[in-house]
Amino acid sequence: MLVGVSLCGSHNNNYSATSNLLNSSDRSVVTSKSGIFRSEGKGRRSHFYYSFDVVFDEAVAISKDTKYCIEASIAGPIAIAIIITALMLALMLYLMKP
Repeated sequence: MLVGVSLCGSHNNNYSATSNLLNSSDRSVVTSKSGIFRSEGKGRRSHFYYSFDVVFDEAVAISKDTKYCIEASIAGPIAIAIIITALMLALMLYLMKP
């Protein structure tokens, strides 16, 4: 089950964000969430970062034989950490495979 995604931001800033979970084969939208989110500090001292969670209204059942894509658009203060968001999303989906 996929309940949402975590997007990177910078120190305690607000972001307008939209996240779409797409079926990669036909690019149809499986679920989507938009809103204003505030980044928070997470992690430990040696691996500390700022992010915000975009939680879908309902958890999505992920099929092992289906490829998915997550699109995220973010408006707000620019942060270097946003560049690695795509890598984090890909890793999260990979780790969720059964």
